[in-house]
Parts: sequence; structure tokens; C-alpha cells
Amino acid sequence: MKILDNIIINFDFPGNFEEAVEREVQFLQSFLSEHRQLFFLELESNIYPNADSEITGISSEIKKIVLESTILKTKERLFDLNGETEENDCFYWFSPKNKDEIIEIVKDHYHSYCCIVLENGRNIKEYDYLLKVIENLQYDENDACRAMIINERIENSFTINIKPKIEKNFKSLIE
Repeated sequence: MKILDNIIINFDFPGNFEEAVEREVQFLQSFLSEHRQLFFLELESNIYPNADSEITGISSEIKKIVLESTILKTKERLFDLNGETEENDCFYWFSPKNKDEIIEIVKDHYHSYCCIVLENGRNIKEYDYLLKVIENLQYDENDACRAMIINERIENSFTINIKPKIEKNFKSLIE
């Protein structure tokens, strides 16, 4: 794993899949405090896929988490997410209730997911961090890897507030 400004390349954790997901969730928790929580994004087309669609949809367990934890359902594309969506797709923003739900979400969306870190009581557009995990980020001519892209609302807040925690807690994994 290597931190390049606000992009973390080779965003992978050692161990089997279960152990790697557990460590990734610990990593995500580096962004949290008692006043901040994670909100994940799910597309309506994943929750209710069309019968003639190539989209298979999410598991029933994830669907239940999304529908029980949605705080905002909107057709408005709130952030530039660089992803394809159906023309009339709705965006569900939801907050998992506990670490176990976060683990299930990361397992189900391991290749690609988006979440925000939001201070309690704030509007979703006033996020602290927008985190995008993508499977094949091309970071030079010859190499692509799994990566996390970190957008911050307040300039340098990642470098000042979060990066030191990550370097301390995951120092053995960082180049």
C-alpha cells in the first residue's frame, strides 16, 4: 500500500478474504470519530434490477441493510462518481448500524464502492471525506491496481487529521 497525496494505491490487505475485509473496515474506521459516521451509496438499479438487465443486483442481506438504513433517496447526482448509472436511476445513501454491517457491505462491494464520512447532523453535501474504492486504477503506463481515492471537503484535512492515524495503525503495510 502506498499513499500518493489523496490516492492510496495497492489498496489491499493481507490474509484470506475475510481477514482482508476486516482490516479494510478497520482502515475505514480511521476516518471516524464519535461525531462522524459512514454513509454508503447504492444504486436503485442494484436494489431492484430489471429482469432484462445484465445487472444481477445485490444480495438480500445487503438490500435489507440499505432499505432499513437509507437517509436519502435522490435522483440527483450529488458527487462526480465516475460511474455509469441508468438514466433514471435513484441514489440511496445509507448508514450501516454497526461494524458487522460495514463488513457485509465491503464484502459485497469489494471491487468498487463509494462512501462518505459525515459529521452527525450535517447535510450530505457537507461531507468531510468522499472515499471511492476502485478495482483497476491506472496509475502509470504499465500498472493498474485496486485503489482508494480520497476527496476532502477541507483542503489538507486528510494529511493533517487522518494520514497520521493510518501511518500509525497500518505502518507495516505502507511503503
